[in-house]
Amino acid sequence: MLRPELKLALLLIAGVVALDAIWALLVGSTGPVAYGLVDEPAHLATCGVLLLGLSAIAGVRPPMRFIGAALIATVLIDFDHLPGLLGSHLITGDLPRPYTHSIVLVILLIGLGALLRRADQRLLMLGLAFGVSAHLIRDLATGPGVPLLWPFSDSVVTMPYGVYAAGLLLVTLAVVLTARPRRRWRRPARLPVRPLPSAGPQGGS
Repeated sequence: MLRPELKLALLLIAGVVALDAIWALLVGSTGPVAYGLVDEPAHLATCGVLLLGLSAIAGVRPPMRFIGAALIATVLIDFDHLPGLLGSHLITGDLPRPYTHSIVLVILLIGLGALLRRADQRLLMLGLAFGVSAHLIRDLATGPGVPLLWPFSDSVVTMPYGVYAAGLLLVTLAVVLTARPRRRWRRPARLPVRPLPSAGPQGGS
């Protein structure tokens, strides 16, 4: 019987591949705004699989603050496309995706988290960094690629879609390999009841 975490991971991967396959067959281009109807759910699913992998490797489920921040960030980062859609290339230049689609944003979020004193705030920043990282991993395999090393390089980095899908399956394999066997709950054995020895003197008076 499959564990719930494994079922969820396989369901999320199947959803991602199915959405991408249907879009590729019907449209093919990742440029239209309507692509967001496919891309954003796939980003959420990708982040979900990676969160399950993190939970399996760490041995504990990340706090909800971390999980929530990661899932929000993995979608929220795409709001940096809005200036381009409105005709401004201020944060895009000649690149296919905005400057904020860079590993530098992840480093800044981690650095900001390290400067914060409160543990819950640090956890929030780390969750945001995780979500952005998950977003970039998918973007490497879809569309025109990512300016991953901007501002140090304008080169656009891409990754074959097969590598991306295989990576998600490897994370799912980690969920399987790190699974701890669950002990079945058993009722405690009933101890035999024996009569207590008499505390009084033996025989009559």
